[in-house]
Amino acid sequence: MKKIYTLNIHKQSLAITIIILILTKAFQISAQSEYNLFSSDSTITYGGFLNVNFNKHFADFSDFEGIETCCPRFGNGNGLGMGGGIFFELPFPNILKIGLRAEFNSISANLIKDEPTTIILDDILQEGTFRHSLSTQIMNLGVSPYLTIRVIRGLNITAGGHYGYIVKSKFDYFEQIIKPENRGVFIDTRTRERNKLTGIIPNHSQIYGCVFIGFSYDLPVNKEQNLRISPEILYYKGLTKLAFQKDWMADIIKFGASIKYSPIPEKKEIPKIKKFEQIIDTLFVEIDYIPDKYFLEGRDYVIEDIVQKSDTIIFIEKYFRTDTLYKLAKPIAKIKMQTGFINVRARFVTEAFPLLPIIFFPKESDKLPEEYISGDEEFDVSKFEIKPIIYHRNILKIIGKRLREHPRATITLIGYADSTTENSNCKLAFNRAEAVKNYFIEEFEIKSNRVKINRSERKCSPINPTLTPNDSGYSENRRVEIFSDDPKILEPIIRENFLEIEYFEPAELNIDLSETSKLADKRTIVLKQNETVLKEMDVSGKEYVKIPLDENIVKQMVKGNLWIELYVEDNAGQTSKDSKFIRVIKDTNDYAIERLSIVLFDVGSDKLSQSAVNSIKTFVKDLKAGSKVKVTGYTDELGLWETNMVLSGNRAQNVANVISEHQPDAEIVGIEGIASKRKPYGIHSYSTPAERFLSRTVQIEILKLIR
Repeated sequence: MKKIYTLNIHKQSLAITIIILILTKAFQISAQSEYNLFSSDSTITYGGFLNVNFNKHFADFSDFEGIETCCPRFGNGNGLGMGGGIFFELPFPNILKIGLRAEFNSISANLIKDEPTTIILDDILQEGTFRHSLSTQIMNLGVSPYLTIRVIRGLNITAGGHYGYIVKSKFDYFEQIIKPENRGVFIDTRTRERNKLTGIIPNHSQIYGCVFIGFSYDLPVNKEQNLRISPEILYYKGLTKLAFQKDWMADIIKFGASIKYSPIPEKKEIPKIKKFEQIIDTLFVEIDYIPDKYFLEGRDYVIEDIVQKSDTIIFIEKYFRTDTLYKLAKPIAKIKMQTGFINVRARFVTEAFPLLPIIFFPKESDKLPEEYISGDEEFDVSKFEIKPIIYHRNILKIIGKRLREHPRATITLIGYADSTTENSNCKLAFNRAEAVKNYFIEEFEIKSNRVKINRSERKCSPINPTLTPNDSGYSENRRVEIFSDDPKILEPIIRENFLEIEYFEPAELNIDLSETSKLADKRTIVLKQNETVLKEMDVSGKEYVKIPLDENIVKQMVKGNLWIELYVEDNAGQTSKDSKFIRVIKDTNDYAIERLSIVLFDVGSDKLSQSAVNSIKTFVKDLKAGSKVKVTGYTDELGLWETNMVLSGNRAQNVANVISEHQPDAEIVGIEGIASKRKPYGIHSYSTPAERFLSRTVQIEILKLIR
């Protein structure tokens, strides 16, 4: 076995010597010639290579199947080998090449493990050390596809993969005493060596796969530089095991050189071509009048040019001419304005309105009025204007939606007929209640047992009727009242912390368009903030424009720039734009307002129901000391003025008494009854029963500091 190791070392030394001699010659030729490498990079390159392999094995196993040894677990090992083969490369775009190697590699190595043992020395048993030596001879044949990139002149980086078959997989194994030297023998063999084994590696893998990366440097060896030698260093990282069910891998570091040859293409006579080109340029001149001629042709002049390509030489005669085309000038959009700021003062407001759970019917009719059933059944109070009369028109939708949200709640309906104009007709009163019930069942799919009707066969006029002897009074008695066992069904509607404009200035924007082109007849002004259009106006033909601002526009404004954009267009379809901005200064007060109209009184009454008292207590329970409260009582316009003034004052006083009782630290700054002298918020007339009922209320206005 020692002879085999010595022969391998001699072969590898000879290969290294040959590579060094070739490289030395290549460096001498390269130094004597002008370096003009890669003149033939666009052609196929092929050649051969020879490497010295420095093999590194990573092992963790103790034996081979079917072969008895007394070996402990082998670890890492090293070895030398040879590699070589042939290759070809194809040019790729820019500085890349794609290549393929057909190569053989020796990936042999020696695995050595020392182990303490007992030996016989002078017929005495003593401690010694013996060495397990596993010498492998593994040869691989395969192919390696790769990519090569040129980094700088001559320097290449190569990366790819290798896939091949293991065509030789032999081993030599023996155990030898190494300590003490030249003395001692094994107990069992009475010699210094034992267990000499040679053979095929059991269960060896037939495939060796790896990835690799490396560097090479091209050196020309002839004048044409199409023959090059490239010293190279490559690192192969093994991916497959060398034996099945063995933790045994191998990496290779390869040092060597390759010979590269690129055929020189045959030189061909370059054909010469003559071409003629005409290049016409047009000069556009904008004018503000209509000319006699729109087009003037220019004079020709010639420039000769030569374009040399790899396969042709082109002589070009270029004829140049510049024509003139007159066109109407693009319209000018120009905004002038004096206003630099818009000041907005706002405050946060919370408003609460009671539901009026009463449906009013026309005379002698049991059909639901259209105003209660039209529109979207998915009524959302947050999307509508804050007005109690709008809420009342949607009272059936609001209650229906709440019944769906509270599936255990029930309601009770009581129908009424006017005693004077309808003779307290009980059948009419019941039919009115039945119409309301059917609406909830059909439109909101409320089960019938959740909607009860209280029916009377004797007196079907309201318990507290309106006694005013005119049609306004009679119409209030033609109704259906809705009651519920769940306070959530009829609780007031609250809109919290919405921004209310207290004042703003200026009231209008004055814009001067006098410097805009006269021919720009079509003019449009757009007010925009953060890509949101607040207002758009057609101001065609106008030189001075006034844009009125209203609360709806101002509500949408935020702090920042309000852009005024002017778009103009002339008769030829040409457009232009100008824009200016105004600074919006929007501030909020240091206090918030709560307006609570949460109590509705019976006709002619100033008495508070227990539910009304509970509502007041709920809304004032969180009042802080120093909060200012103003209480205002209202009535409708039915009855005597003097009586209504006293009635509204009593209503205000009774509500104020409840507030003082439960919030003694609150400062009540005003208690006033104004009857119908001023209408409650959101009420614009007394023409309908709903508006009159909603006017029998008290408004609580609370001023709260927020900063």
